[in-house]
Amino acid sequence: MVLEAIAGPDGKDPTVVPVPFDWDHGRPVSSVRVGYFKAAFDAPRQGKRRDEIALGQLRKLGLNLVEVDLPTELPLDALKLILVEAAASFDEITRTGEIDLLAEQHSTAWPNFFRSSRFIPAIEYLQAQRIRTLLMQRMEEVFREIDVFVAPTFGVVLVTNLTGHPCAVVPNGFNDDDMPASLSFIGKLYGEADLCTVARAWQEASGWHRRRPSGYTAESGKVPTVPCSNRWSSHCAKELRPPS
Repeated sequence: MVLEAIAGPDGKDPTVVPVPFDWDHGRPVSSVRVGYFKAAFDAPRQGKRRDEIALGQLRKLGLNLVEVDLPTELPLDALKLILVEAAASFDEITRTGEIDLLAEQHSTAWPNFFRSSRFIPAIEYLQAQRIRTLLMQRMEEVFREIDVFVAPTFGVVLVTNLTGHPCAVVPNGFNDDDMPASLSFIGKLYGEADLCTVARAWQEASGWHRRRPSGYTAESGKVPTVPCSNRWSSHCAKELRPPS
């Protein structure tokens, strides 16, 4: 519902493309071409076994998961300097010193990134934008044979931040610290409909969206208790409010 409400131009942002959002709620998930970012799933990390189980569950939904590889020949880490665009949004408080009032001031915190961004040469920024264009072209090639691909969360954040591909982050159990973990589904540009079809099917099949970390129980009053058989229907808004 939220995506449908925010989709399309609002008359204030000239960069928004008037592409319709048409989602067939009844489309079988097996009709969507889905891949998985194999290198990211194979990499050693906390939660690897949990993610492998998720792949197995996706296959049980009738999906023929295709191996996909993301571009590796481009200096993606170097492209982080493009985040200077974010610094531009906070330029005023950076120059006035109000940024000093923000709580986190460690070396990798946003305030220090905003400060250091003022020293990035314009030439380097433009060179990074050229590489960004190449990255977008490579991602277009990735999606020639698939509509959506799945990846461990944070495995593709930098890429999608640079290319603008839509991403749905869905609950996928809990990590060793009993904190919620997640799985990411990435779709084609303007391919939110296919993305929603796969993400919804996985969410309903896994059931993780109905589980809570220990300590966050109905008795504690920290989470709502209203049951919901279909989290995509309007009455599910009741779940966002604590029970009275």
